[in-house]
Amino acid sequence: SEVVPDIVLVGLQEIDRRPEAYLVAMSTKEIAWNSIILTNLQRIYGNGRFTFVTSRSLVGIYAGMFVRSEISGDISGISTA
Repeated sequence: SEVVPDIVLVGLQEIDRRPEAYLVAMSTKEIAWNSIILTNLQRIYGNGRFTFVTSRSLVGIYAGMFVRSEISGDISGISTA
C-alpha cells in the first residue's frame, strides 16, 4: 500500500535574488514554485490529493507547505514570519 504523507514541507534556496524580491510580499518566482510543487505532488500521488497551505520566501530562500486535501480543513491559524 502506498504511503501518502499528511504534510509536505519544501525548502529551496537561491530562487530569486533580484532586488525586487526584497519589496514584494509574494514574488512571481514564489508563485511559480508553489504551482510547480503542487503539480508534481498531484502527479506523484494523484489529482486532488494535496492542497497548498502557505509559503514564505526571503529573497533566495523559499519554504512551502502542502497538506493532504482530506486534512486541509483541520488546519487553521497559519502564521509565517
